[in-house]
Amino acid sequence: MQEHFNSVERTCIVFLQSELDIAFGFLRLAEVETGSGNTSHADELIAKASNPYKATVSREFEEERQVLRERLHLLQDAIRTVARRR
Repeated sequence: MQEHFNSVERTCIVFLQSELDIAFGFLRLAEVETGSGNTSHADELIAKASNPYKATVSREFEEERQVLRERLHLLQDAIRTVARRR
């Protein structure tokens, strides 16, 4: 069971790393657009780059992670209880 959780955790980390890579790509494009005078498109790209940051640091995200942690602890306790009854 722990191996499954480690796999899910690794997948989440890879996903977040990919999101950050994409965000940096948007920022590079925004720099090019700014340099060519297209500031409105640069603003759109900067907003897109901000989304992963906002999602990662938002309070709502932290609350969801806390709920998940609590449910994982409940699951772990339930697994131990059932395993002891065998």
